[in-house]
Amino acid sequence: MEPIIRPFTNSDYRAVLKIMKAAVPEIPISEKQLREHYENLHSIIKCRRWTVIFDGNIIAYGLYDQSSQPYNPLEFDIYGAVHPNHQFKGIGSALYDHIMDALIQFNPCLVRAYAIENKSQSIEFLRARGFQEAQQVQQESLLFLDIASLDPRSHAEGEGNLQGQGITIKTLKELQVEPNFTYKLYSLYDELIQQTPSSQPLKQKSYDEFVKELRRTDLLPEAYNIALHEGNYIGMNALYTQPEPKQLFNEFTGVKQDYRGMGIATALKRRGIAYAKAHGYSTIITRNNLRNDRIVQLNKQLGFLAMIQFVKVFQ
Repeated sequence: MEPIIRPFTNSDYRAVLKIMKAAVPEIPISEKQLREHYENLHSIIKCRRWTVIFDGNIIAYGLYDQSSQPYNPLEFDIYGAVHPNHQFKGIGSALYDHIMDALIQFNPCLVRAYAIENKSQSIEFLRARGFQEAQQVQQESLLFLDIASLDPRSHAEGEGNLQGQGITIKTLKELQVEPNFTYKLYSLYDELIQQTPSSQPLKQKSYDEFVKELRRTDLLPEAYNIALHEGNYIGMNALYTQPEPKQLFNEFTGVKQDYRGMGIATALKRRGIAYAKAHGYSTIITRNNLRNDRIVQLNKQLGFLAMIQFVKVFQ
C-alpha cells in the first residue's frame, strides 16, 4: 500500500495537530489557534493544504501560504511535518515535491521555510533542496525553551551575588500593594523600551495603556519579576500564559543601562524559568529582535532554541 496525498479537509484538524505536536513538540499550538489562523486569512493570500494518508490514517501534513506583512504575490512560505513513526521513508520528500509542483503555476521568486536550530535533519533536508539560511535578513527571531528537560537546580540559583550588592527581586504580586507601584513600574518600562535595541522603533505605551496591560487575565503576577536597588525599580521580566495550558510567553526583559553586566537579567529570567518548572509548564516562548545582542546571547546561554528562516530564490 502506497501513501496517498490528498487535499486537507476541515475534519482533519485534530489528526494534523497530533502530527505537528509529535514532529515538533517544541512548538505547542492549539486546535483553536490553528483553525483561527486559516479561517481568517486575508483574501489576497494564496494557500493550499494537504494530508498524507497511509493505511487509513493521516501521517503527514503540508502546505503553502503567504505572509501578509509585507505582502508579495510572488513570495511563499511552505511547511511540512511527518509523524516520527513514518519518517525516513520518502514521505517528506514526496510531500515537498507535491507542494513545490503546486507552486509552479505562480512562478514564485522566493520560497521560505523554517526549522528549529536543533533539528539537524530538517535543516539538511532544506539545504539539500537548495534552501539557504536567511537569518541575517530577519528582524526578529522566535525562540523556544523546553522546560521539561531542564534541571530545576540550574535555574534556582544566581541571586546571591546580587543580594550582596543590595539588589533584590520581587514579584508583581508582592509589589502591587505598595504606594505608587503602577507609576514606578510604568516609569521603568518606559525607560527600558527607549533603551532596547531594535531594528524598528518600539511602540511606547501611555500610562493608561500600561495600567490596562497589568489587568490582563493572561498576566501572571507571581511570575512577573522586578529587580530593585535601594527601593528603585531597575529591571523586569514578564511572563504571560498562552492558549495552550502548558506554555508561557516571555513578553519582555530589560535592565536599566547603569545596571547592565551585573547578571540581573540572567537572574530575572532564571526566576521565571524556575517558576515554570515548578508549576508544570512545558515551554517558554519568546521573541528576540536580532539587534539586541545581549538578550540574544543570554537566551542562548539559558537554552532557548531559535527558529531559523531558510529561503530558496528562483531566477
